[in-house]
Amino acid sequence: MQGPQLAACDTRPYTCGRMMNATDLNRFSLALALVLALVGCASPKPQDKPQNDREPERTADAYAAEALGTYQLQRDGQRTLNLMAAAVKQAPNRADIAYLQVALCRLIEGCQAEPFEARLRKLDAGNAIVWIRALADAQQRPDTVVEAQILEAIGRSERFDVYWNSLASGITLARVSMTRGIEAALSETIGWLGDTIVPALQPFTAACSRTRTADAIWAERCRRVTQVLMRSDTYVVESVGIVLARQVTQDPIELSKLDTRARGARYLWRTSAGLIGSQVERDKFATEHVKLMQRLRREQDVHLAIVRWSGRPITPPEGFRMDD
Repeated sequence: MQGPQLAACDTRPYTCGRMMNATDLNRFSLALALVLALVGCASPKPQDKPQNDREPERTADAYAAEALGTYQLQRDGQRTLNLMAAAVKQAPNRADIAYLQVALCRLIEGCQAEPFEARLRKLDAGNAIVWIRALADAQQRPDTVVEAQILEAIGRSERFDVYWNSLASGITLARVSMTRGIEAALSETIGWLGDTIVPALQPFTAACSRTRTADAIWAERCRRVTQVLMRSDTYVVESVGIVLARQVTQDPIELSKLDTRARGARYLWRTSAGLIGSQVERDKFATEHVKLMQRLRREQDVHLAIVRWSGRPITPPEGFRMDD
């Protein structure tokens, strides 16, 4: 007897208008089981990818790189903030990532930086940069009492850092695959960070002007602030600290030391910039540059290392002029 025709009949115990007998039903069940077994062999159950085959989880630097690029190229504030939130979530204990969130928030209309600043203050209490916005706000009101309190807090800090080296190196390495090479990534990243993480320093020049530092108590307050600025991790802030320090001292020995420091900083920056620009194997040199950034805290120390590597003197030679 011919078995049930699956193409013409359904899988209930009926076939082509007649009811299956017990023998037909047994044959049908056996055939169905065999078909299902064969299908199972031909199409194995999908399995999860082995752990080492899965897409790698994005790093905080990768999120930060995309956030910085999104702001610089698209001015998309909300997406920038979302990406920075992801970066902070990925690395909750990194003060440099927390500060980039603060810096970008300050540039985006409607973003309230206070909670981000409070978080950075917990991560790196010795960094005075968390006070710069509050100082500017006190001057705008104006509120001289609060301004003095903020200057006191800044003067008690250890340093004024923008996390230049750690952000520049981490973001550069995260962007290498998106650009022509590491030299292009480093150059563009430095340009973007310069526009983003170095805050406007006018609140310090306003607070420590010659007029205001004519008062001895205010001058001493500003003197302590300038010491903190000169311990910054970037040339720009250090230079402002040196200029303001000259305004609050009459001591000729101290003035001479400040002049020597300013001259040395200018020489190192100019010499290292010339060395960087003259390299033929630019990607190779940029790789070593980034490695220095990863190891050293301050931008100034990286430039010192580059000049020392070149065999040039690390102090200005006779005849070096600041305005050349």
